[in-house]
Amino acid sequence: MSELVAMLDRLATAVGEPLAMLRLVTVLASLASLVASLELLAARRMFRDDGALAWHVQKQRFRELSRIGFPATYPAVLVLPLTRLVAVVALLAVLSSAELPASAWPLGPLSLVIATSCALTIARQPQASGADSMELIVWFGLTFAWMQSSNPLVVQGALWFVALQSVLSYCSNGWHKAFVKSWRSGQVFPLFARHSLFGHPFLAGLADRGVRLRYVMSAVIVLETAFPLVLLTGMPGCLLLVGWAATFHLLNGVFMGLNAFIFTYFATYPAIFFCSAQVQTWFEGWLVGRA
Repeated sequence: MSELVAMLDRLATAVGEPLAMLRLVTVLASLASLVASLELLAARRMFRDDGALAWHVQKQRFRELSRIGFPATYPAVLVLPLTRLVAVVALLAVLSSAELPASAWPLGPLSLVIATSCALTIARQPQASGADSMELIVWFGLTFAWMQSSNPLVVQGALWFVALQSVLSYCSNGWHKAFVKSWRSGQVFPLFARHSLFGHPFLAGLADRGVRLRYVMSAVIVLETAFPLVLLTGMPGCLLLVGWAATFHLLNGVFMGLNAFIFTYFATYPAIFFCSAQVQTWFEGWLVGRA
């Protein structure tokens, strides 16, 4: 029991350290980009002339980019995920060092990650997902934070930016589902279960038996809509809500193959922990001041 208490104390101390949380966000974001790059390289056939993301089709949406020779033709387009792969490996190598002074932070690889992620988001339209948008948001926040990592206010501001963007993403998705009857009734479940890309035999079997998972869908809507409370509940409420979100993404990864969402949203959780702990500290200080 004493070891568990000591571990929780160390965790609480780490959560309150902005640089420690920034470092953890960067590690998880790097893993997210690493996984996404490997998936794109594994599915490189999509970028061929007869693939779903062939540039002769994509360039109709981005005529300006086609004029400047945007590298989206196959196989040149594979330079983008390969470059991002090398950049995130370089970032992880730096993060593996015991100490990370601001002067040693490689802004070059960090800039490459952002540039290639932006380019890949364009090259993958219209298949780019919410995970791609969140990934870019996280990387932009991290860039500003590491550029001024010696300034605690900048680091804390970046963590708040990432946390609020994550919370807004969950909440807006919940509100959208709440106003769609097929989500509230569970009628959308069979569509996902039998989907050619995102379906799963187990889920399809449930759908074939008439299962709609209405209450599960309603619970998802309620929890997503109420997710902003994660910043106000402190511990253990914050852990419970983040634990639900993490389980939700893991199940989506297992049954629907939405792997990109796992590490991308996991990367925002340290920022949420930090902000929730900071709010709790502010509130406790306010109570003490009024006592």
